Amino acid sequence: MNLKTYHLLISGRVQGVGYRNFVLQLAHRQGALGWVRNLTDGRVEVLLNCKTSEFTKLLLILHEGPTSALVSGIQQQELSNVLTLPAFHIQATSSRPWETTLNG
Repeated sequence: MNLKTYHLLISGRVQGVGYRNFVLQLAHRQGALGWVRNLTDGRVEVLLNCKTSEFTKLLLILHEGPTSALVSGIQQQELSNVLTLPAFHIQATSSRPWETTLNG
């Protein structure tokens, strides 16, 4: 299995529109591991492990989002190391993105 770890920051009208549940259901269907959460700045953050062959498809679907969402952009980063992540779940809202928290 060729897994990679990806960090995504999703901008637009993505809070209060069911976007996290949309991501959760998509991740479960794709067999991805990791988490999704709101950020206090209005973005949604995703950290996930998935097969490289599935990531492009997943990203296209995330750009669409649920019908009430309006995604204006997705910043994406492929991490150099594959992280060990739990079953995909929704985390509590955070004031800082994961990479900021990780780096201090």
